[in-house]
Amino acid sequence: MTPWERRHPEKIDGKRRKRIARGSATDPSQVNQLLKQFFEARKIAKTLSTGKMPLFR
Repeated sequence: MTPWERRHPEKIDGKRRKRIARGSATDPSQVNQLLKQFFEARKIAKTLSTGKMPLFR
């Protein structure tokens, strides 16, 4: 991934995902899965930082 792609992962389109997959010797589906996990983790981290996460008991 280029530095720009690391700073703006939400702007990675299909063409870039194919190139990233080729460069890392993986399938584009694995790149998609990684980005999906990243966005989910980012969402959880944001929720935790704002204090809006419900407490689990």
